[in-house]
Amino acid sequence: MNKKTEKTEAEKTEAEKTEAEKTEAEKTEAEKTEAEKTEAEKTEAGKTGKSGKTGKTGGINLAIKYLKDSIIFSEKSFTKRVIYSTEDGLCFVLNFKPGQSLPVHKHENSTIVVTALAGEGKIKINNDESKLTEGAIILAKGQDEFSIPSVTKDLSVQVTIIPNPTDEMYSKNFG
Repeated sequence: MNKKTEKTEAEKTEAEKTEAEKTEAEKTEAEKTEAEKTEAEKTEAGKTGKSGKTGKTGGINLAIKYLKDSIIFSEKSFTKRVIYSTEDGLCFVLNFKPGQSLPVHKHENSTIVVTALAGEGKIKINNDESKLTEGAIILAKGQDEFSIPSVTKDLSVQVTIIPNPTDEMYSKNFG
């Protein structure tokens, strides 16, 4: 082999190395772009009211929210903070100061689950009234007459309604 052939072989090897480095750099750039896109999606999710970790799970965007962020009291009236609202269901927290109440109402044809997070009061479903304290879980049907007639100690309850009633007032924050 002469020197010219050796040089050509060396040039080929160098060109192959350069090409391999370019391909690796392109892969790294593509991975960076994908990571930036994922980060941008997380940021956008934050702007649209989603919080916490985000990801795809069974066709639902995973958006972790915290109950403590919905426990907000007002001296003027009870408060309602919507956590999730979809066609399939509605989840929110109601917060009451002593002396505040929730008037009698119904929830269309939905099922309601109420979980007392903290505090004390009374809950009434149809003609049955009971003490409501931390840890209590109550199930009611949409056609039941539902109320929280009295509160004796700052009360927070998580309410889940399935399916979400068609009247949009159920899906709005209050107070």
